[in-house]
Amino acid sequence: DWSSDVCSSDLANTQLANVMVERGRLQMDLANQPSKSTSQKNKLMAEARKHYQAAEKVFQEAARRVQEKAKSFPGVMDPKKEADKIAERDKARNDLLQAKLFLAGVTYEIGKTYPPASKQYKDNLTKAAEAYRKPYDDYGSLIRGPYARMWEGRVHKELGRPDQATPVMREAMSRPGTRAAVRLLKSQ
Repeated sequence: DWSSDVCSSDLANTQLANVMVERGRLQMDLANQPSKSTSQKNKLMAEARKHYQAAEKVFQEAARRVQEKAKSFPGVMDPKKEADKIAERDKARNDLLQAKLFLAGVTYEIGKTYPPASKQYKDNLTKAAEAYRKPYDDYGSLIRGPYARMWEGRVHKELGRPDQATPVMREAMSRPGTRAAVRLLKSQ
């Protein structure tokens, strides 16, 4: 079945991309060691960026494919007659939300490879905040919706925007399912 092959392929590719992200994080951890010179730090951060950018391409392709699958379902289905299709559609939507969160996360990580005062840092973190906002707007009722919104607030805080971070975090905390999202965020 083509759809299960797509899902298996995307899952494998997503796992590979997550390995690339972890390699990037390792390079960042090395770069942030106090014993590293500025040139060593810059080199390690550039290597981390390459890992993140490679992962970003994989996440983008996976998101594209999952979005195609999610759009292939009719808008309205009879729960009594099409329960299997509804479950499949819901899984595709959940997979799409996860892919969007991976993309927002890798954009955030790319931004962190630049000095905090740089345009690239600010541009990438701003893009990440916007990318976290979209899943919340689209899927706020799912557990990952408040999680995405809290990440949006965290990114605004890191950008030195408490006036944007505070209301975002308050709104996220007021949503159902927030306790589970907070546990997820704290474990990061």
